[in-house]
Amino acid sequence: MKVVVLGGGGDEGGAVVDILAKEADFEKVIAADRSEKRIERVAQQVGAKAEARVVDLYDHNALIRLLKEADIVVNTVGPFYRHGTTVLNAAIETRVDYVDICDDYDPTIQMLKLDSAAKEAGITALIGMGSSPGIVNILAIRGAKKLDHTEEIRILWCVNYASAGGGAGAGFHGWHMMRGNIPQFLDGKLVNVQAGTGKEIVEFPNGSAEVFYLGHPEPITIPPFVPGVKTVVNKGTITPQWLSEDQLKMIELGFGQEEMIAIHPGLSAAPVEVALRVQNLYLRDKDMGPPWAGMLVEVKGTKAGKKSKCSYSIPPEIAGSGSMSTMTAGPAATGTLMISRGEVNMKGVITPEALDIDRFLNLVSKLGGEDWDEIEAIPQKLHV
Repeated sequence: MKVVVLGGGGDEGGAVVDILAKEADFEKVIAADRSEKRIERVAQQVGAKAEARVVDLYDHNALIRLLKEADIVVNTVGPFYRHGTTVLNAAIETRVDYVDICDDYDPTIQMLKLDSAAKEAGITALIGMGSSPGIVNILAIRGAKKLDHTEEIRILWCVNYASAGGGAGAGFHGWHMMRGNIPQFLDGKLVNVQAGTGKEIVEFPNGSAEVFYLGHPEPITIPPFVPGVKTVVNKGTITPQWLSEDQLKMIELGFGQEEMIAIHPGLSAAPVEVALRVQNLYLRDKDMGPPWAGMLVEVKGTKAGKKSKCSYSIPPEIAGSGSMSTMTAGPAATGTLMISRGEVNMKGVITPEALDIDRFLNLVSKLGGEDWDEIEAIPQKLHV
């Protein structure tokens, strides 16, 4: 089999290329990117099994030609809210199975609407296969299955700026998830709340952080798999804390806008692009503290008539080095391998919650370099 990894020259995409090239399932891993320099560097590091290709997502004919060479395409090109359904539509057209790490809520809704088209094409399109969304969704379902009834699921996370990855895709996603009204599942229905509200202090394995409502897909994709659940929320932050506070304030002042505005006679720019460039330049030489990330999945409900909770703490070591690129690439590579091995029999657009939980967790732990005898080693806290 052959797999194409779009964005293969980036942090997450390069890590996916590295993982898949080590597996016997694939004869060739085609690392595709718009930057020839980045993609050649990744291919050289990975070895003979990787092949570098230059491609622009918006060159439809070139993208179609590339996908026709593959059995599966893994899309790691962000920000997904800008690229929308571009690659998924191409996968449907070429009848190639699809995996992505989409972490924006709006393209998630758009891609779910392509379920019928994907089924008609006979392909499996597995979306949101990163860390959050991705492995946290699977642990949420795992926790819900341990209870008799689930009332509330909370996805809580924080990541230090130094660990978040320096690519433009991650940067634009960070601004997008913090602006405007974003979906959360509250009181049994999907509603919009203001990003940045709902603040609370959360204790993670590596430290504490103040988290707040952010725009992510989990409140959209988890509820259909947990009958009767009343609350599914995603709260997170970028540390140091002052960074998130400053970014929220800049968004309030209009720097989150995507629309082009005139900033000088004959010169226009999107405020969010200006803000991101200034932010990256300003923070480049600043001490942001030790790089770390934390994730919690809290599932609350009842067991045998008593109030109960399953709480999974996900330390950075779960996916090897602890970098966000590896934490994201591990689940994406796992989903890709499950499709290639015939372990995902569903057609259409599917989300992480639909996967076989134990198969996924066992495989992702092996790809992450951990040697666990029992999958129960993942939950750091379990109160049932």
